[in-house]
Amino acid sequence: MINKKQYISFFTLCFYLFVHTINAQSLSSLVETVASSLQTVEAAKLEYSQSLKLQENNYVNYTLNALDAKGNTNEVVYNFSFADVDVNTVRSLTKKDVIIVQLLINSKQKLIKEISNNGDKISYTDNIAFFAKNIDNARDLVDAIKKIIPTNETLEKNKLALHSYQDHVNWLEKNVQDVDNIKTQIIQKIEGSTKNDGHIKLSATINSKSKTKTIDAEFNLATLNPNSLMYKISGEEFYIQVSNRRNIKAIKVFEDGVQQSYTNIIYFYCSSIENAKDLYKVLSESIPLAEKALEASKPNISSTTNAVSYLNKVIANISSNETSYTQSIEGDCVSKIIVKETTPKGTTDNLYTFNFSDINTDNIDYDSSKTQLFVEINTRKKEKFIRHLKNDELQNYTDSFKIYFENIEDALTAKEALQSITKNCDDYNGAPHVTSVSSGLEALKKEITLVKIGDDNFDQTFEIVSTNPYTVKLTEVFSNLKKSVEGIFEFGLADINPKNIAIVTAGKAAMVELNTNHLEKIIKTYEDGNIKSYSFKLAIQATDIENARNIAALLKQTIEQLK
Repeated sequence: MINKKQYISFFTLCFYLFVHTINAQSLSSLVETVASSLQTVEAAKLEYSQSLKLQENNYVNYTLNALDAKGNTNEVVYNFSFADVDVNTVRSLTKKDVIIVQLLINSKQKLIKEISNNGDKISYTDNIAFFAKNIDNARDLVDAIKKIIPTNETLEKNKLALHSYQDHVNWLEKNVQDVDNIKTQIIQKIEGSTKNDGHIKLSATINSKSKTKTIDAEFNLATLNPNSLMYKISGEEFYIQVSNRRNIKAIKVFEDGVQQSYTNIIYFYCSSIENAKDLYKVLSESIPLAEKALEASKPNISSTTNAVSYLNKVIANISSNETSYTQSIEGDCVSKIIVKETTPKGTTDNLYTFNFSDINTDNIDYDSSKTQLFVEINTRKKEKFIRHLKNDELQNYTDSFKIYFENIEDALTAKEALQSITKNCDDYNGAPHVTSVSSGLEALKKEITLVKIGDDNFDQTFEIVSTNPYTVKLTEVFSNLKKSVEGIFEFGLADINPKNIAIVTAGKAAMVELNTNHLEKIIKTYEDGNIKSYSFKLAIQATDIENARNIAALLKQTIEQLK
């Protein structure tokens, strides 16, 4: 038994077919009216004969023959759809010894195919002219053409009735066709992903007399910019060009099996103007549907645990031509990321240690460089708070690093996973809580310790000189293979401005900088036992950013306890 829903769908289909048939019949009648109005027109030097025939796809072929006094003829065939004509431009014009009816394509798009030289030459234009016998004939043609345009527009508007994302992908797979040009043959194939996530693979083999090449492109419809869709013409080739949003080069390209640099533009070759217009429409509709499909395919990465698990899954082993990456992430807010790069020249081990609370959420983004697709992570305010070990050797602190990916879908989801972790760590506070001045000072004694940076050693001790008022002393013995210098800094805890305590880096060193209130030079300073000038600032060396973070937090909390 047919249920109510099926009945309504069946009725809707029948009604659509009925309306479509009526419009098609109307178009045929209207085209016949124009065709019967086209006459042979004699000019001073040429005689023009014309014909107009409706094709099965509701396009027309307009054939124009020009005969000169010597009996030479020049035939040109124009293939186009009246639906593309700007109705406001249809008018008669007098050009010297002839009256023509002008037709211009909407937005000056070259959607008229022009075939000449007995089919050996193909070009495209944005205008066409019918020849009129006289002004009355011209007026008849103008009126008849203006009646055709809305009917043809309705037929084209209702031509494709696609709904779901998969409907659009299925259409693309069937209608991205081979193209036979005069000088080249293009064999095209498009494949959608079984994951239903917007991923597309487009293959094109281009054959010409001199060579054959195969281009394979992998991209995601969700990353394309619908506003960049445009018709392009190069000689006899008619194609659609579309670029990625923000022009980011995230389209993976292979030529004859060898990966090329990522690009931001993709091309769809068209077998006809009709095919181009249909393809344009389906692509423009597919992009927002692909965005929803991609979003629905993403795993749950809202928690830090899930986000880290996802990242480790997709970054483990990445290859790009002769370069491969073995990568992993461990930790939560305080994290370590290993990026092992292998090339024909050797292997480089990179270890990045950082805190997600220092990362700028808005600046986590995907991009590419040559054949490598990556997500770049940047710190807030470009602070160099990322510790970097290269082949176990400490490098300068940095403000950014990259994680590499195999495809755009992984990069897009990884970007969100990293942003999720960063947001979860916004309120990170790993420093111990200070309940009294004495507990704060005791904690500082443990945090302020020996720091080694290459051959340089900073042996630091933090001591309490007095408790009424609280006065402390920092002793730092700097030594390396060449020299040894002892520095002593004595100051009142209440004289330090807690608001100006800052974590800074310089090269490979991380430290905490302190300033006195009002920048008064009241810090007593000694060097190798000799009295030096009073100072208003000093720096405490830290083993890493987290050690510096603890020292800074303890100092601020301890000073606040004095109030």
